[in-house]
Amino acid sequence: MLFLVLFSCKGADNNQLIAKEVVFPSNVEIFDKFNTGINIHDADIKIIHCINGNCGACIKDLERWKLWIDEFSGAERLSFLFYMDVYNKDVFQVLQGEKLKVHYPILLDDKKLFWEKNSFIDPNTYPTLLVYENRILAFGEPMMSDMDRENFEDIIFKILSGKI
Repeated sequence: MLFLVLFSCKGADNNQLIAKEVVFPSNVEIFDKFNTGINIHDADIKIIHCINGNCGACIKDLERWKLWIDEFSGAERLSFLFYMDVYNKDVFQVLQGEKLKVHYPILLDDKKLFWEKNSFIDPNTYPTLLVYENRILAFGEPMMSDMDRENFEDIIFKILSGKI
């Protein structure tokens, strides 16, 4: 019932994602250029952003996430997961890894394991997911849409304050 109230504005077709379980593959390489030591899988609240690792502009867009990540720096229950679909993770690390200024781990998924295990997710249609206890609560483009960003933040604050 709570899901219906929170997400009814997204439309009936899109609501098919709400409350679906997300499965995280265990054998995806983590690219952590700055050795942050962040344990991205332990948090019960996750913002998952899917990236086309073969698109230079898409990779560059990761830098826009830094300010939003910094806003949640004290929220230990929240982690940001960047799943990057790459043809060749070794080539990515050499060519793009040097240019990246993101101080957050990136999961390099050259075998498309995340999408294989979660075939209901279309990274082109739903590039960013808000997941709580491995269930989808919201989706959208919080870096492109103020409304999506506010929706994500509202839900996160409700979880952190015990209202969800």
